[in-house]
Amino acid sequence: MIEKIFVNIILYKTKFIEDKEYNNKLNKFFNENSDNDLLLDLEMCSKDSKKSWAVFQKHFFENKLSYNYDILGKNLFEELKKIYNSKKINIKEFGIKSYEVWKLLPNEIMQKEPFWTLEYADDCISWGDEEQTRKLYEKAFEYYSDIK
Repeated sequence: MIEKIFVNIILYKTKFIEDKEYNNKLNKFFNENSDNDLLLDLEMCSKDSKKSWAVFQKHFFENKLSYNYDILGKNLFEELKKIYNSKKINIKEFGIKSYEVWKLLPNEIMQKEPFWTLEYADDCISWGDEEQTRKLYEKAFEYYSDIK
């Protein structure tokens, strides 16, 4: 559950998703786990992405929580794939926001694939190779496809 909450907050903080989508997901999580203190705190500041991020980080570190990186990766790349396939933003903007996502990831996974792809995939655009950028993202989206 913590991985899904984290992904939702990252996507909200980086403006991959808007307030309404973030709040819909947060409400769903809260309805399924209404006794969860973190979700209650997040509900209280749900209109402010910076405050939500701070609340999440504080709760995570104070409670010495940890992530299952396979679950985190699967959730993150599934959500990014949906956004990418929706074509609501162009590839350049997708690259900029992906880099912002990468900067928010835990240090332990920043330099590991497929997470690291979020840091460099859009570099190809600067020399006119959008096709290579797309291939890199699409490969990253499939990295966790075998995990249930």
